[in-house]
Amino acid sequence: MCGILGFTSRDIRDPKLWLKNGIDLLNHRGPDSEGIWLNENQNIGLGFKRLSIIDLSVNGDQPMLSEDYMHQIVFNGEIYNHHEIRNILQNKKYVFKSSSDTEVLLYSYIEWGEKCLEKIDGMFAFAILDLVNQKFFLARDRAGEKPLFYSINKGNLYFASEIKPLLNINNEENQISNESLNAYLENGYVQKSKSIYKDIFKLEASTYMTFNLENRKDYVTQYENFIQPSKKRHIRKYFNSEEKLVEKLETLLTNSIANKLIADVPIAFLLSGGVDSSVLVSLASRIETKINTFTVTFPGYSKFDESHHANIIAKKFNTNHFEVDGGQIFPEIMDEIVQFFDEPLADSSILPTFKLFKEISNHYKVVIGGDGGDELFGGYDHYNRAAQLEFVGKLMPLILRRGIAKFILSRKNIGSKGYKSIEIFGSNFKEIDINFNHFFHYEERKKLLLNNLYCSALCEVNELNLSDKNLIEKLTFRDFNNFLSEDILVKVDRSSMAHSVELRSPFLDKEIIDFAFNQTPINQKISLFQRKVLLKKLASKILPSQFNLKRKQGLSIPINDLLRKEIWFDYFYTKISDFQTPIFNKEFLFKLMNDQKAGRQNGERLFSIVHFICWHNRYFNT
Repeated sequence: MCGILGFTSRDIRDPKLWLKNGIDLLNHRGPDSEGIWLNENQNIGLGFKRLSIIDLSVNGDQPMLSEDYMHQIVFNGEIYNHHEIRNILQNKKYVFKSSSDTEVLLYSYIEWGEKCLEKIDGMFAFAILDLVNQKFFLARDRAGEKPLFYSINKGNLYFASEIKPLLNINNEENQISNESLNAYLENGYVQKSKSIYKDIFKLEASTYMTFNLENRKDYVTQYENFIQPSKKRHIRKYFNSEEKLVEKLETLLTNSIANKLIADVPIAFLLSGGVDSSVLVSLASRIETKINTFTVTFPGYSKFDESHHANIIAKKFNTNHFEVDGGQIFPEIMDEIVQFFDEPLADSSILPTFKLFKEISNHYKVVIGGDGGDELFGGYDHYNRAAQLEFVGKLMPLILRRGIAKFILSRKNIGSKGYKSIEIFGSNFKEIDINFNHFFHYEERKKLLLNNLYCSALCEVNELNLSDKNLIEKLTFRDFNNFLSEDILVKVDRSSMAHSVELRSPFLDKEIIDFAFNQTPINQKISLFQRKVLLKKLASKILPSQFNLKRKQGLSIPINDLLRKEIWFDYFYTKISDFQTPIFNKEFLFKLMNDQKAGRQNGERLFSIVHFICWHNRYFNT
């Protein structure tokens, strides 16, 4: 796992210094070695920070040059099937100098061009300088595990693993995007192709970019979409049997875990005590004789403390088990975190996640986790709520539902239990972009933002054209395309790489994604009162009988309870009070604070504001 950056520009005053300063800002992503390359005219450059995982020798260093001197690569990630592809390329007479997956990726591109993306399986963000075709080729993995940001300014291209190296290019001041600010306040994260900054963008998951070095034009193309509604679902009769579905999932996960266990350094597992991580540990124990596991405890908060369930799994499979005390998290950690989160993220679970990886980094460089299981196999409780709303909705005409919802909402406060569910209940399920967020919709942003110029209604586009799908399918597709890539994977990437730890996610293997969306019937994911139907059937087959399959907590922090404690309440109150930039209506925020103290559930909303303030203080007020 590494940090990459590069440019093609005639406007950088000191290109070597720009590269050097940029890779210094990415040092946490790869402290083992670094490399810089500039062409003779110094108008094209590449920079690299390395976290050595496979082929620890200098042969794996980057930027890596091809044998013909016409191609050069910087690559962040892992290609899990690189041995298989290496064999194919060797049969085509390619000669390798290293055992690294980087060299395999470089020659895959030389052999197949952009079609190399169809052959590789892994998590990746990479850039290849192709002097044969006079272009840069940039690509990002299917789920969005590895980040890649870019800026195109006056025909010049700049790109990096994080935003920091792209700030203040040529001393030009960066501005917050109004559209992105509204997206953050509504969803808790910035939409897929945007960043919080006006002139800095993300390369989306499952896309690649070509930048022509001659005409300076860029083209972004989506290379894979597992969830196209037009794609025929190939649920074969073979898989109509629940037994066959379980068997297939077990095989796919076992194969994926085996690939994720390939490394030249020790590996650990995240063991939350939930179904996903427990299944992974169980299957991994068939491959490795001794597994290392980590979990976070929350003493005194039984709802959030999964350590008992994690210990059942650790004992059953005889793991080396470590516990991290999440109760010893203090609000000041928010000021530390924003150093590594270049844009705000309204997810309070970044706090225990950040601390967990800090502890892990004292022992391990590679960790395996269960990210993706909820989106692919129906793990979130809002899927049950949606199924129940859809069931009741079919029994009642829309005009009646709208009237009932309007009446109830007029008597409810923001943050009160069930507010969002009632709002959705009164909507047309086929037309709206269903979103069970806990933040600020347009009418609330009118009260929150001081200047009406800041506030805008987001254009909610049904990006996947899923009008023919039921409500649950829409939600799972939406969550995979948005919440997973822009929240969950951002959280774990920034938290792990802040401490130079690589995170691998077996559920995000391309065959498993395809199996989940195109081979698994929706009733094997969600029913009115059950979640993760298929995955729990596998769990019941391979986990201890005393393991409770009905729980769903995941790694989270009791933010609502903490904000009723003086130390947390005072920290949030002070941050809001001291924030001088005229963006937020403080009276509105203080009311949320007082309502929180009185028992309302505004914790995540208030976290989103205070995290933004901490971020703004670091990047704009220093």
